[in-house]
Amino acid sequence: MKFGYCFVKNLSWGESSDSLRDKQRETEDFIRKNAQSLVEKAKGISRFYKVQGEKNRSHIESLIKSVSNGKSIKPVNPVVDSVVIAELRNALAMGIHDVDRIQGDIVLDVSDGGEEFVGIGNRTIITRPNEVVLRDRSSIWASYTQGPDDATVVDTITRNAMILGFFTPETLQETMVRGIQEAADLLLRTVQGEAKKPLIIP
Repeated sequence: MKFGYCFVKNLSWGESSDSLRDKQRETEDFIRKNAQSLVEKAKGISRFYKVQGEKNRSHIESLIKSVSNGKSIKPVNPVVDSVVIAELRNALAMGIHDVDRIQGDIVLDVSDGGEEFVGIGNRTIITRPNEVVLRDRSSIWASYTQGPDDATVVDTITRNAMILGFFTPETLQETMVRGIQEAADLLLRTVQGEAKKPLIIP
């Protein structure tokens, strides 16, 4: 199992820019024109979710289908929106976390099941046996299939963040590197900051 990442630091927040809103609309058009190929790629993520015990299709497949049916991308904040745009354009499972809220080393792990952590919206998430997770010395802060925790969420206080790319057996490394780089480039056009080169582990 492997994942990709890219550190972005010294973020300086501002209002969501017109260029980001234009990119969202452009992405919606792109998805509608390329819906079939994007959905097929996203189904690869859903297949991995199923192996992990998830009954529902991946959120990426759901979002791509929703946009292709005329819905709009729901904005969150400029940093998160930049990552969402990149993951939808490339049909990848990605995320972004506040690095300064992660406690100690980052560990890619497999849960024995039955572990709990608090997800976004104060939702209790319980892991399944053999579920792929990311954890620190305190707790799990992301599940490949069930999403991020609430503690490392990116908001206007965030100054240093990590863009993540979650591999599945069907994910090509060059596709992941491209997606992470697109997210970083768009993010830095939206807010001020610096980005490292995307890396893949192992």
